[in-house]
This record gives sequence, structure tokens and C-alpha cells, in this order.
Amino acid sequence: MPASYDPSLALQLKKKAYELGADLVGFANIERFANAPIMMSPQGILPSARTVMVCAIHHPDATIELDGEESAHIADSYGVQIAMNDKLDHISFTLACELEDMGFRSVPIVSSNIWRYKEYKDLKAVFAPDISHIYAAVTAGLTELGWNGLSLSPEYGPRNRFVSIITEAEIEPTPLYKGKALCDMCGACIQHCPTQAFTKEVRGVNNVRVEDKDNRFANKNLWRCAWAEHFALDLDQGVPDVINEEVILNTVEQQGRRSGTLGTCLKVCVPPDMRTEKPDYTAFTTRKNQFMPTGLPMPRKILDQAILTATDYAADQVVVLSEKTAKEMGLDLSTLLPDAKSILAVAIKWRLDGYAGIDEDDKKRIGSAIREEAQRAMVFATLDIARIFDTLGVSVISQSRKVQTIIHDHKLFGETPDGYGISYSSVVVNCDLPDMDLPLRGNPGRKLRGAQAVKDLAKAYGANLAGVSDIARINAVVDQLKGDAASRTILDAVDLNDLFTPYEPSVNTRQLRLYRPADYLPEGKSVLVLGMRYPEAALERAGKPPAEAVGPYVFVQYQIHRELTILALKVVKSLQEHGYQAALTHDLTHLGTETGSPRGLHTAPINNAVEAVCAGLGQLTWNRAAYTEAYGINQGFIAIVTDMPLQADPVLPATIQAVCADCGKCLKACPVIAFEPDKKLALKVGAETYDFMPLDTNRCRWATRYALTNKDGFEHNGSSLDLRPEADLNEENLAAALRQRDPINKFRPTIVQSCRVVCPLQKTT
Repeated sequence: MPASYDPSLALQLKKKAYELGADLVGFANIERFANAPIMMSPQGILPSARTVMVCAIHHPDATIELDGEESAHIADSYGVQIAMNDKLDHISFTLACELEDMGFRSVPIVSSNIWRYKEYKDLKAVFAPDISHIYAAVTAGLTELGWNGLSLSPEYGPRNRFVSIITEAEIEPTPLYKGKALCDMCGACIQHCPTQAFTKEVRGVNNVRVEDKDNRFANKNLWRCAWAEHFALDLDQGVPDVINEEVILNTVEQQGRRSGTLGTCLKVCVPPDMRTEKPDYTAFTTRKNQFMPTGLPMPRKILDQAILTATDYAADQVVVLSEKTAKEMGLDLSTLLPDAKSILAVAIKWRLDGYAGIDEDDKKRIGSAIREEAQRAMVFATLDIARIFDTLGVSVISQSRKVQTIIHDHKLFGETPDGYGISYSSVVVNCDLPDMDLPLRGNPGRKLRGAQAVKDLAKAYGANLAGVSDIARINAVVDQLKGDAASRTILDAVDLNDLFTPYEPSVNTRQLRLYRPADYLPEGKSVLVLGMRYPEAALERAGKPPAEAVGPYVFVQYQIHRELTILALKVVKSLQEHGYQAALTHDLTHLGTETGSPRGLHTAPINNAVEAVCAGLGQLTWNRAAYTEAYGINQGFIAIVTDMPLQADPVLPATIQAVCADCGKCLKACPVIAFEPDKKLALKVGAETYDFMPLDTNRCRWATRYALTNKDGFEHNGSSLDLRPEADLNEENLAAALRQRDPINKFRPTIVQSCRVVCPLQKTT
């Protein structure tokens, strides 16, 4: 072993990855990527990289075995893949932060679906990710490639999903897999592919060579492969002999979209030594589990582990239905899983305090964000619970749509009180579990006392930064800025058309209105601001050659939104449990906006920055970021208004403003000239005075929400549209511009704010 390798580092990272929910973990040294195209390589993204860490989650077998039987379009629980992707995103993000805390610059890569779907410069691949996780899994010794191009592991065959983290850490590489061939060219993928991707438009053979190991697979036409699975076109209406982008778009226009499909090659592919038959499940060969159930009662420790897993995600209640009780309710569990014995369901409830003073649309946005992350927490819980049972050889499906209907129709979690929301998810297992209706919360333990106790609680939930502002401080900021806000209106546009069709905009104008803490909670006494960092290399390397990748930065921005929302929800629930009211907000004063991404709209980086300054967490910069001593501008913020009286933190001295005054790069870099330096205000925050740079939000959103210029990062994903807003930006010319959006790329804007890319405060001084 080279002296540079520290074996404890690999073990530490594996431990963390397994705790986060990974089933497979491996490491590849950077030399194994020598043959990768530089624009799809880890060294292209982070030239100083030495290792790629790869993690995988195993796909629950029963979902693959049961779904797609009648038609590839018909599935019940295949949506678990979305949960797997989201969970892998959490793993990638968290491990990259962990590595950076150890002193190693690292870049997390999104699980899937941020790609250059067209050729870009010297990169001739289509649907090209930042790096290929299935190839990275090969380099990390976890898999080899099958003829179908899937990454096959000796544990699970192709039933894995992967994620990668690029890091400067020097970690001993996992040996390449060189065991018995996992693909014996059985031909099942060729025979059963509904789009004939292995027999039509195949351009020979691809080979991924890693050290001395070749991985050969069919060079498919990826447009054909994506016909139904990605573009949701109806297989029953026939598949053309030639498929390209034009054919895809014409077919969407003529036929419309049906639904996405289960990947048939994933369903039918089983390595030779794993093949077995389950005629009650499927006519296809399926995977033999390494563990065989005995039929004996499930050890009570396993059920306790499942329940404790639910508590990790702030669940409020667990309900278990035995087969006997289900029958008494008129439910036939065999319609969910042929040999089903029990349903285990988890739920989280939240109370929406206040919000009476904010506009209804904003209240809906806040409620929607809470509901989305609460639901994500529950599907994470049931995914982890499913893996507990699956590892023991128990057949299990997770997140069945049919069970969601059962939970709703039979009110398994009781009536939801007025003013509350609820999210739930489930697993169905073929083992006997006892009936149960178990509340998981209600005993808050030690009483929360003082600001430090609340901050410690938030940090225990994952916050990197926590500060408190009093109400008066934020009200004073609003008073100083309300005159500027009164002169501004906001253009809101939505697309009336479906995916992969031309953008048909509906544009409305509203008056910009600033909010105060009392608009969220009339009895509010304090504002708690929480911050979460992301790896600084994600911004530092955004769009930089040789890879020119922007995916990692886009990923950490929407992931920050997700992580902060569930973090704040946990804090809010804890405050409420202790008898206080609390209301979370992604944009307390309404000085911020939203940014587009392939995962939908999310909090813009400027949101709650002024509020963070009010809470003593950072200093205000000219590009409207909050600079912190620990992380520079590489963090996001969320705010909680509460009636718990908390001691406010002092506002930091405005020393960083001299750096901004000497620099000014952000103002010059903005491609849509959104900043208005001629209207600069002296903003008094507590005893400190900051330069406040007014922003034309409509011009900013032209680039960062609607992606109408490619100069804020979108060009690096192959967008050729580069429009600039007119001096008089109004509903008509915004709508005219939106109609020019690419039908495929319109829902995949990859935005990197130029004002942040050029900012020297990415790094701490």
C-alpha cells in the first residue's frame, strides 16, 4: 500500500455512506479515467482530483419483478427510482461536504438527468452527463458493463443506481471486478426491448477500457432508447425505424405523451449465477437473493430498527396492518405483492402557523415546498425500511401508488386536523408483522431554554450556521427598502403546454410587496436564520475548462433548497412540540426570487441573505450574497419566525464592503444588466451600514428563471438561445421570448449566476 493512502479515511467514508443509506461503496483512482472524454471526466471537472468515490443503492427486487408485466407503461411502485435518485443526491452532497470539512476539495455529482442532450463542442455524445455513474462504478470496482450498457454488480446485477463524488483525497482504489462474467450474452435484453434498441440503428460496439479490463456493449441510438422511458411516447402506437430529435418532437406533437416506462432491459437482465424463477411474480427470470427467509417470526429487533428509521426522518406515526386485519377491512394484500403479509406505513404531519399576512400565491408556494420535502422524507424512510427487509431476503415493495390510495381512503393515520398537512409512504412485505398504531413524537424531553439551545438543536439537524435577529431589526430594513419596492412590478410566467412541446406562456404582472415577520406570525418575537454550506469547488469550477460543466453547481443549489426545507421543518416541529408557534420561509422579506433548474424552481442564492446579515451570520456583498467567515458565499439560508423570545446576535461589522468597492466584477458580469448601481442605497442594519445594490428582478429572472440568455451557464449545456431583455420589459416581449425556448431543454435550465462565478468572495479571506 502506498504511504500516501490512509486506510482509516476509506473506512470513515464507507461508514458515513452506509449510514446515509448506500448499499455499495467503492473508490477509483483518477488514472482509471485516462480514456474518458475530457469533457465527461472527473479530471475535467476538478483537475486536481485524485479519487472518485462511487455509492449505489439497490433497487428493491419485487418492484422490478412486478411492474411492467402487462405493458412497460404500467407500473405501481417503479417511481421508487425517483426516491433512489433523490436519496443518492443527498448522499453525494453530504459526502462532498464531509470531505471538504476534512480539507479535501470535492465536487458532488447529481444522480441523473442533468445532461447535454445535444453534442457540445468536441463532445460528440448525446444525453451526456457530467460524468457517467455507470462507468464510474466500473472504475470503482463495483461493477462491469453488460451488453445492454447497464452496470452489473456481483451482488445485485443491474438493479442498482449510482452516484459519484470527485475529490482531491488520495484513497486506495477498490480492486476492479474480475470475477465470473456477469453478462453471458443471454440475449434477454435484445429479445424483449420494446423499442428494438439492440437490433435497429446499432452502430457497432462501444468499449470502456479501464486499466487492462475491457467492457464492451452495444452502441445504441440513445434517442431510440429514450423513446418511451424518457419522452413517454406510446409504445403501442409503434416505433419508427429511424429516431432522432426531430422524429421525437414531431411524434410528441402528433400523438402526445402517454407515460414513462419501466426499463425493460433492467427487468429482464439477471447475471447467470443469480437466475431463479418466481412464477407467481413474473414470467421472466429474476434475481436470487443471497439470503433465504425461514418463515419464522421476524426478530423484534428488525421491527424496532424499521420504526427507529422512521424517527430519523421526523415521522410522527407508524401504522402496521397485518394480513388478517387487512382482510377484515376488505383489502386483499396479494394485489399489491403476490405473497404479501403486512403493510408498514409512516407519516409526518405539520402545522402551518400564521402566514395570514402574505399573499395567497406565496402561501401556496411555501406550503408546496414543505409538502414536497415532507413527502421526500417519508419516501426516504420507507426506502431505508425496505432495504432492511430486502437485505434479509424478504420480498418488499416501497411507495406503491395502490397503498397510497388505501392509506387515504381508509384514513390509516386518522383525521388530519384543520391547519395541518400530512405526507405518508409505505412498504409492503411478505413477512408477518404485528398490527400497530404507534405515535413517534409527543415527549420533547428537556425544555428548550434560550437561543443557544435552539441553535444547538438546528445544528443537530444539520445546520452549519444559526443566528437570531429581533423583529425590529428586520422591520427597519423593510422600512428603508419599501420605497424602492413600491416602484417595481414582477412578471410571472407559466408554461401552458406539456413537456417536449413549444413553450406557450401565460404572463401576469404583480406589484412587488415586501414582507415583515408579522406577516408570517403576528405574535412573532424572534427570527431564527439557518445556513447550510455547499462545497466551494462546485461554484469555483462552474463552467471552467476543460469540462465546462455547470451541473455540479446547479445540483448543489437545488439540493441546498431541499436540505434547508426539511431541516427547517424539523426545527419548526420541535418548537411547536415545546409549545411555541413557528413559521418557516425561504424568502422572508421578499427581496429574493426563484431560480430554474432541471428539478424545478428553487430558492435563489440571494434569498434570506439580508436576513442572515440581520441575524449576525454574515456580511452583505454587492451581488446580494451574505459572506460568512467560514464558507465565503457558498451557502444558502432559510428563516423561521417564532414567538419564542430569543436573544438576538450582534450584526457583523461591514468590513467586506471595501472588497466589493474595489472589485465590482459582479455588476459588469451580469449578462442582462440587472444590478442598478446608480440607485445604490445605504442600508442600516442594526448599528452597521451596508451598501445595498438594487436589482431589477425581471431582468434577473430573464436569465436565471426563464433561461432566455445562455450566458448565465446554460450555454455550457448546449443552449444556443441568447436573447437579451428590451429596455421596456413587459408581458408581451417576455412571452415572445419564451416562445423561442427549446422544447426539450425548456424544463432543464442549468443556471450559474455570472455575478457569483466572478466573485472573489467564493473563497474565505
